[in-house]
Amino acid sequence: MDSMDRFDNLVDDLLRFGWERTAIHEPQFGGGMRSRIWRFTSGWSPVGFEVFVSFLIDPQNHGLENENEIWGIEISSETTNHYVDENIVSVGRHWTKQRAEIVEIINSLRVQAD
Repeated sequence: MDSMDRFDNLVDDLLRFGWERTAIHEPQFGGGMRSRIWRFTSGWSPVGFEVFVSFLIDPQNHGLENENEIWGIEISSETTNHYVDENIVSVGRHWTKQRAEIVEIINSLRVQAD
């Protein structure tokens, strides 16, 4: 099972709010804490607005059994090499409550842009 499989429900949740996952980027060496970045594009106003959902890992775990263990999700309306602390949500193995918080943050970024 891919470590990302547990996040598939997030895509379904966002579809209900007018978002479509339009890209998946897997940074190569040097990606730092970001193991994967999903781009979502809004089908609702403002149509075409994009957010980036980055899955954060501890880069010091490279080569260890849990190197892809995701500890947080960063949400941003732009691609950036620095972190926006107020839009980082800590997630654990059981992250149902955080999923709702992530959807709320993503939707609030769209409202702010409108």
